[in-house]
Amino acid sequence: MTILLGLLVGCIMPAQAAINARLRVAVQSPWVMSTISFGVGTAGLAILALIADGGIGFDLVGVATQHPWWIWLGGAFGMVGMTSIVLLIPHLGAMLTTVSLLVGQILTAALVDHFQLFNAPHHRLTPLRVVGMVLVLVGAIATVYLGNRASLRLQRNLQRMADDDPMAGQSTRQVLLLLAGLGIGLLYAFQAAVNGTLGEVLGSPVKSALISFTVGFVGLLILLIILRPRLQLTDPTGKGNPWWIWIGGLIGAIYIYTTAVLVPLLGAGATMILLQTGMLIGSLIIDSFGLFHAAKKPFVPAQLLTLVVMLSGVAVIEFVG
Repeated sequence: MTILLGLLVGCIMPAQAAINARLRVAVQSPWVMSTISFGVGTAGLAILALIADGGIGFDLVGVATQHPWWIWLGGAFGMVGMTSIVLLIPHLGAMLTTVSLLVGQILTAALVDHFQLFNAPHHRLTPLRVVGMVLVLVGAIATVYLGNRASLRLQRNLQRMADDDPMAGQSTRQVLLLLAGLGIGLLYAFQAAVNGTLGEVLGSPVKSALISFTVGFVGLLILLIILRPRLQLTDPTGKGNPWWIWIGGLIGAIYIYTTAVLVPLLGAGATMILLQTGMLIGSLIIDSFGLFHAAKKPFVPAQLLTLVVMLSGVAVIEFVG
């Protein structure tokens, strides 16, 4: 059931990206979009905490004095990760950004488990687990690459992109941006491990997720005060904004809550792999049907094989390694 939960939540995560992309068009600012998303997620988690735990309070002084300072950093990691992605994608492109994030998350999470960083449960990096990770990474990179190549072929603009790409001839800069993507993936893996530990300390994964979102929300509010973007709501299609543009934060809240639940049970590495595998499956579904106003992209039959490779890697890690 935990494996299915990780895959399912991963599948719905690409919907958040599509929803937030549509919200960004409406509010005309990535910073306003991020703040709204975190605010909605925070409110949703507060309601869930009231229902599930009977309240949102906890012994702040006791937790702060008896446990390490880093248990509060999950929200900061998430906020820095989200804002960095907003800046990275226009320069690196969606495909390379996705691949660098994925590699960074999976490799970092494996090291977190092996060395028990952030008090994560110990999962030794055995040769079979390494084989499983390689299968997942190869399958994931192949899935992203095949989808991107098919989309470019359909648009018949490969040569134009090569001619117009400001990154052409700037290999050093591109390497630095790829390293930045790996760094963002590292932050997301750390966030999962920290939130998992905080959930165990509080005895409540939902309160752990709520604290994480609250920290991120407050940080983004401070960023808005500094940047002072124009606050506006536009109607880019002339047909009204759909109601679902406001629920991206709820999907993000489900994701953070799930990591707080799964990391203590499966470890950071297996959790990241399950979620990332589910994300690629969900991305293929959304892109193939153009859901949530996302650009419709052709489905490549070979991507089924790459997904099988990924799932084989998950099976090796969970049931053999």
